[in-house]
Formats: sequence, C-alpha cells, structure tokens
Amino acid sequence: MNVISVPQWLSPLFAFLAFSLHHVVAAQPVEVAVNDLAALTLNYTEVSSANAFTGHELSAQVSAYANSALPVSKVVENAAMLYLQQPGTLVEAGQAVLQLEGSEVHHFLTEYATRKAHFALVKKRYDDNKALFEKKAIAASLWQDISLSYQTALLEFEHLDHFYERISHVRDDHLMITVTSPITGILLAAETDTELFRVIDKQQVRLRGYLTDQKIQPDAFRFGDCQVKLARLETTSQNFSRMWWSTPLLTEAGCSVLWHQQLSVVPIYNQAVYRIPQSSIVRHNSQQHVWMKVTAMLHLVPVTIVAKDGGSFWVHSDALTNNAQVLTQSVSAVYGHYLGLGGE
Repeated sequence: MNVISVPQWLSPLFAFLAFSLHHVVAAQPVEVAVNDLAALTLNYTEVSSANAFTGHELSAQVSAYANSALPVSKVVENAAMLYLQQPGTLVEAGQAVLQLEGSEVHHFLTEYATRKAHFALVKKRYDDNKALFEKKAIAASLWQDISLSYQTALLEFEHLDHFYERISHVRDDHLMITVTSPITGILLAAETDTELFRVIDKQQVRLRGYLTDQKIQPDAFRFGDCQVKLARLETTSQNFSRMWWSTPLLTEAGCSVLWHQQLSVVPIYNQAVYRIPQSSIVRHNSQQHVWMKVTAMLHLVPVTIVAKDGGSFWVHSDALTNNAQVLTQSVSAVYGHYLGLGGE
C-alpha cells in the first residue's frame, strides 16, 4: 500500500479545505425522494397551527407580595379580643372586625378624651399667637416654645386619634369597643406585638407559584372560570425554578378564592405554534427536526419544542406551514436512508 506524504506546510491548508467542505455539505438542504423509499411504509399527519396553547397544570397558592399588608396598631394593651370576622376572609372598609373588652379599654377612652381636650387648648394658643408672631408682636423664643408644645401635643393626640377613627361602637360602660377595617381586603391576624390585626388590600391578592426554567414563559393562568395574567417572574432561580406572580385576583370576574388556598392552574401561552405527533421528531445535528412532504420530496426541517400535550408536541418552526404534511411512520428509517445516501 502506497502512502502519499503531505509536506508539513500543506497540512493546515488541507485541514482548512476539509473543514470548509464539511460545512458546505452540512449547509445543503436535507431531502429524500419519496420514490427512493418504496421499501418503507410512510404515513403522514397534517400539521395544525394555533395562536395559543396550554401547558401542564401547575400548583399555585393565593398570596400577596411581601410586606403588602396594612397594619392596625395595638393602642389598647392587654384587652380581651374577639374577632367578629375570621382572619383570612374578605372584609369591607368600615366593616366591624374586632371587639376589645376590659379595663384597658376604659383607660384608653379616658386618655383619648383628656388628650383631645388638651390638644384643643394647645391648638387655640398656637393659632392665636401665630398671627402675633407674624406681626413680630411676640418674642421668637416664646413662639418657639408655643410651636414645640403644639407639635408635641399633635403627635401624641394623632397616635390615639388614628386608632379612634377605627372605632364604630363604644359600649355605655366604656369597657368595650368595636374596631373596623380601614380598607377593603383580606383580614389577617397580627404578626408582631405592636399590631392589632392586618388587612391586605384586595388589589394585592395574587396567585404565586413556581416555573421550571424554560425558553418561553406563560402569558396567563386559568382555573375554573377565572383567568389572570402573569405579572412578574422572579429573576433569581432556585433548583432550576423561578417564582411567578399573577395580576390581582379579586378584581377579576369569576375569581372567588380563599386566602392561602392551594390551586391547580393551567398556564396559557400566547405563542404561534404548530402541533405535531411525538413520533415525527428526529434528531439531526443536535437539533430536533421533522420530515415535511413537499410534492415528491421529504425535506428535513428544524423545529423547536416548546411544550408537550398528550401524544403531541407544540413546536416553533419557520419552515412549517398550516396543513403541511409531516411524516409519522418510518421516521428513523428515512433518516437512516438519508445517512446512507449522504455518507454522513
């Protein structure tokens, strides 16, 4: 056997030519004539297109963004509490939600009345002397003392007055008061010792769940008669999953839920896709492909799988068209035939 020796300086040139030839061949369209496949059984399926599709059910929970609850401060300490509405239920603004009873309630009402009267006197003194100060009829030091007394009294009274605004009923003996919700939303129990209760605005009640990292993300989620859009997908990933949040639930028709309720939701993808059988997929050059019939030829066209639906895939493809015929039987055999003819 004769071996031809290639000069060392020509080796890079031969390598470049071989590399270029390989890519020229690889860039050529992959096709097989149907007449050359007479020994194979060929069956086809008509491709259907859609502008949206649904994915597998996901687990979701009724929740809200962190720190979105409005707290009502605990002004009355050590009073007996009775919830008139269960925590976790939807309440209206001004609705009675809690009763406080005991001697501390009487003490609060007395203190409120005392500070209210004191503030009225301090405010009158402040208003009367303000005009005098503007006319420079009193010393600046005296006006400073008057202003400081007014600001101190105002802060002390406002703290009590804000809570008093939440009271809808005072019992005649001043030992029990009824407290209302400041806003319409979900009533929640206190999380700290400084809170009496909390309310999450109904605009903040959302679905929360996790999505595995994928090429596309859903546009909306549906359960029963309720459908909400995707509002936010967290940028950080944990164990190949990212947390997602929906738009508000309680403002949408048909979205009746309970706080922290666990739900199964269907993701909706608003993407132009084609539905093809799983059996049509063949792998070529590290990419998923299908054999598409064009007259008397089978063309190997690339597709990108975006979702699975039963025994079919939803795929993206620039080559497929609606009603195109794709091969569903002898798919691997046709590819093997192509490899034998092409010499790959």
